[in-house]
Amino acid sequence: LMLKLINRINVHLSYPQLGALHLSHRGGSPPMNPATVARCLHPHHIRTCAWDNPRAAASTSTTGACTTINFQKKIKMSVFTMQATSFPSSSSQQQQDVEGAAPAPSALSSRLEAATAVLWDVDGTLADSTQLGFTSTNAVLAEAGWNTITLADYEQGTRYPTPQRLAWHATGDTAAACGLVLGAAFDRHYIALVSTATAGFYPGIPALVAAITAAGKPQTVLSNACGEYARAVVRVNGAAAHMMRVDGADDAPAPKPAPDGLLAQCRAFGWPPEACVYVGDSPSDGAAAAAAGMMSVGCTWGAHSTAQCQGAFDVLVDSPEHLAKLLLGGAWELSGAGPSELHSNT
Repeated sequence: LMLKLINRINVHLSYPQLGALHLSHRGGSPPMNPATVARCLHPHHIRTCAWDNPRAAASTSTTGACTTINFQKKIKMSVFTMQATSFPSSSSQQQQDVEGAAPAPSALSSRLEAATAVLWDVDGTLADSTQLGFTSTNAVLAEAGWNTITLADYEQGTRYPTPQRLAWHATGDTAAACGLVLGAAFDRHYIALVSTATAGFYPGIPALVAAITAAGKPQTVLSNACGEYARAVVRVNGAAAHMMRVDGADDAPAPKPAPDGLLAQCRAFGWPPEACVYVGDSPSDGAAAAAAGMMSVGCTWGAHSTAQCQGAFDVLVDSPEHLAKLLLGGAWELSGAGPSELHSNT
């Protein structure tokens, strides 16, 4: 199996019973973090891994079913040749070229379309709630005697769970003790204001959520906001019946970017994490998915720019239409007539 690596790769190996893997390197540029390669290796199937490039300084460790490949530093590389034992005969040779962070490679597209379940973030992904969060943040900060913030400050802070975010806005330190009090005040304030006017789903998202259900795929929600808020947003947008579970940071063992909440949902429903996809808008969403071994899709219509999301997700999408085609296949497209219509072209 040869992978041509140009800037970044998002190829996922899913061949069962892959016994040993040998990677050889032919030098080149541009620079690339070899940890990107490790993300692309199916963790359940690789038992031994050898590298012929000592500069990679790779080591492997295994915990349960997961093999971790560790690197000491970045190296320049353009092509890896991967030689594996125990391939099924039907998959003895494949070649995949991936350029930049552009459209999803065909192998990844196939896996996304075949995903067992779709897991969603809320703010900036399902719901356009930026103004609600921003105005509520400033109301809480002002009431407590702290300086108010700009919209850019708010958007930058959304990568943190609520208590850490409020602490960071107030003091510049996410660990400041005031975050707990401010975070609780913020939750009380903005939960009471949740409506379709303040936290409505983006155009096209209601139809997409309904279509995913119609396609037989289960869906859940995991937000770094509190669970009561996430459930309120899903409920007022009429999507509660489509979601098997809606969790917030206070429902998870640890908030994102830790993978704990995603893995807990997978365990609850018996889903293999590597067969699931997490859809979010923050780099912390992509990091959580990667740590959980999930596929990830980044939505660039949220609080984080394309540049900020670049490299954090397996693939980026700039519209619900693009997301629909990734998750449901090319036979689906969102109608321009309105956000509630999704049509099959078959």
